[in-house]
Amino acid sequence: MMGLEYLLVGIALILLVVIYYIYTKDIHTSKQLRRVAMAVETLHKELYLLDKKLSRHIHETPPVDEGVCSDERIHDLEASMKNRMMPLEHSVKDLHHALQQHRDDMEHKIRTLEDTIRQLSLPTSVSGMDDSRIIALYQQGVDIAGISKELRLSKPEVEFVLKLHKIR
Repeated sequence: MMGLEYLLVGIALILLVVIYYIYTKDIHTSKQLRRVAMAVETLHKELYLLDKKLSRHIHETPPVDEGVCSDERIHDLEASMKNRMMPLEHSVKDLHHALQQHRDDMEHKIRTLEDTIRQLSLPTSVSGMDDSRIIALYQQGVDIAGISKELRLSKPEVEFVLKLHKIR
């Protein structure tokens, strides 16, 4: 009988160990299930918030009028702008032409004034031949006083010719 009691006690111990093992596994599995449940709950909350944000964005975005962007509408706008720009373009061309003509007139007047001033500023005794002789003598090394004596001109006249020809 004693053997039977030991056997029963052994079986009872094995049963207790199995029950303990099942109990601890059940606790561990329950914890994992709770974690999965919390993760699913968090995902549902985030999905709800994203859906709410998307709905709000859709309601706040103004509707697109598809007729505004059509090729026909763009062509009409281009034609309208071209018609409005034509008078401005013609006005600009006319102004440019008038400005160019005014500029040409001014350049002609300036050239005429320069020629008149040049003729008035040259002394009557200084002519083209005197100019070339003054330059030739100066290049030969004759000083201004010597040139003025030889050609019977004043020193300022000789200096003027040299300055006019940018030699001195």
